[in-house]
Amino acid sequence: MKKLILFATVSFISVSAVAGPRGYIAPRVGLSDVRETAVKDHHEAEFAPGVALGLAHGPLRGEVEYTHITEADIEKDGDFDVLNAKFNRVMVNGYVDLQLSYHVRPYIMAGVGVAHHNVSYKEEDFSGSNFAWNAGAGVGFHLNRNLALDIGMKYVDLGEVELENQEKDFSFDTVETYAGLRFIF
Repeated sequence: MKKLILFATVSFISVSAVAGPRGYIAPRVGLSDVRETAVKDHHEAEFAPGVALGLAHGPLRGEVEYTHITEADIEKDGDFDVLNAKFNRVMVNGYVDLQLSYHVRPYIMAGVGVAHHNVSYKEEDFSGSNFAWNAGAGVGFHLNRNLALDIGMKYVDLGEVELENQEKDFSFDTVETYAGLRFIF
């Protein structure tokens, strides 16, 4: 076991030292399970397309990511009518890739950014922006030197939505599952 760990460490360091920084663009599609965090509500997974532009050097990656969550309808019997929400977010994410082999690389990630929301509630529309953060994990399958398939899951805190002239504010979060291609250049 010690030899395997030593071999993996030496391989990891040597590959990182030889390879310089490489850029990438990563279109992604996912399902986002948006929910209002203060109440037990009914919600469904919504389509969440996105794209990221990043830079990788050795086991570390950094990227700027844009994601759009299509209309999320959230309802709770007795408390409030249907709440309709759309979110756009821009995040700065950091990744640590764990190289199991050349082709399979699990990763962990975290990021911070801004979520812009458009919310319709009781025939009124509200919009604004606030702080958002995310954390997740996934696996990158390197199909060749310039192409990887990413599959992952992340938790995203979308922040609080302040509704003017309403009796309450709403706080949103989501769990997203996604898949995408990373075109490495």
